[in-house]
Amino acid sequence: MSETEEASISHEDIRDIRRAFEAGGVPAVMTLLKHKLDEMSKTKLDIAVIGEPTVGKSVFINSILQLGKEEDICTNLRTSETNKLPSAYCHPKFNNVKFWDLPGIGSPNFAAVSYLRKIRFHYYDLFIIMSSNVFNIHHANLAMEIKKRGRSFCFVRSKVDADLLVAKAYRQYDYNEWKVLQEIRNNCIGSLQKVGIYLPTVFLLSSFQLEKFDFPVFCNALLQELPGNKQYVLLLALPVVTLSSLEGKKKLLKTRLHHLCFLSSAVATLPTSGLSVVVDINILVREVQIYCTQLGLDDASLSRLSQMYSKPLHTLKAMIKCPEAKASSAHEIKELLLTRAEATLLLGEEFVTQLMPVVGPAIAGSMSFYATHKALNEILNDLLVDAEHVILTALKPERLSGSFNRLVNIT
Repeated sequence: MSETEEASISHEDIRDIRRAFEAGGVPAVMTLLKHKLDEMSKTKLDIAVIGEPTVGKSVFINSILQLGKEEDICTNLRTSETNKLPSAYCHPKFNNVKFWDLPGIGSPNFAAVSYLRKIRFHYYDLFIIMSSNVFNIHHANLAMEIKKRGRSFCFVRSKVDADLLVAKAYRQYDYNEWKVLQEIRNNCIGSLQKVGIYLPTVFLLSSFQLEKFDFPVFCNALLQELPGNKQYVLLLALPVVTLSSLEGKKKLLKTRLHHLCFLSSAVATLPTSGLSVVVDINILVREVQIYCTQLGLDDASLSRLSQMYSKPLHTLKAMIKCPEAKASSAHEIKELLLTRAEATLLLGEEFVTQLMPVVGPAIAGSMSFYATHKALNEILNDLLVDAEHVILTALKPERLSGSFNRLVNIT
C-alpha cells in the first residue's frame, strides 16, 4: 500500500466522525479516531519457520520478536524443538503478529506435499526455510511446493556466529571473517542448486547477534514479499537494532503522521467550537508514545539495545534530548505538547473554528491538517535524531562527531 493510499481521508471517514460526535460527543470521536488509526495495525500476520530439529527456530523467533533474555530463549528451545505440532509465538505488543515454529523435517521419509497438508499450509502468509548446515532435497522440495501454491519463502542459514568461532579457532593466522561468510553462503547456494533450486538467495543470520550479518536485507526481503497492510504490520513488529531498521520505521511513522493529520482535518469540519483542539492534544499524546516505542526510545527497547551491544544503559539514555521522549507520564507529555505547539495548534485551531463559517469546512480542514502536521512533524524530527544518536552510540561511539540529520527530512 502506498503512502498516498494510506494517507487519504474519504467521505466515509467524515461521515463516521460526524455520526460518532452526534451519538457520543468528544469521547466517541476520540474512540473512533483511535480505532481508525489502529485499523491497519490489526491485520493478521502469520509467518512460518521450517527446518530440522536443533537448527534454532525457536531461538530465532524469540530473538526477532524480542520475547526474552538469552537464558529464557534457551529454555524455550529445549521445550519446543521436540514439539510435533506447530508452536505459535505472539508478538508482545501486537498479538495479531505470530511467528510459528513448525514441526521438524529431518525424517528420512519426509514428503513435502503431505507435510504442507499436515501443517495447514494456507494458514501462513510467508515461509522461512532454515538450516544450520547445507540445505538438502527436503528444503528444496518444500520450497518448490510452496511456490507452486502461490506463497513466498526465503532460505535462512542460522548459527553463523558459531561457524565463525570454529573457523577462528582453526585458522588462527589467516582468519578472515568475510571469506568465511562467503564460503558458508557459497556452500548453501551450491547445495540448493544441486537439488534443483535455480539462483537461490540465502540469508546468513545469528539469533544471538541479530543486528549482524544479513539481518537488514533479510527484513527488507520479508517486507517485499508481503502485501500492503501485512507489510505495514510486520514493520511495526520488527525491532530497531540497526540504522537500516530505523530508516524503515521512519517511513512507517511518516505514513501514520499523514493519516492522523487527514483525520484531524475531518474533525475540524465539525460545527463545534474547540473540538479539534481537544481531540488533537489527546491523540497527539498517544502518538508521541507510539513514536517513542517504535523508534526504540522507550525503557524496554533501550535496555535490550544496551544488552545487545554491551553499552551502558545510561550512555544510551544520555543521547536522548527530545523532552517528550524523556517525559515520565502522559500528563507530562501533554504539558510539553501544549508548550511546544501553543502557537500552531491551540491558537491555530481556535482561529480555524472562528473562520469556519466564513471560509467553509474544506478550508478549515486544511488549516487543521497544517497545524497538526507541523506540531507532529517537529516532534518526530527530534525523536528521529535521538534514535539515530542512540543507534550510532551503540554501534561505534567514536563516530558521533558527524551530522545526525539524515533521517529528519519529513515533508
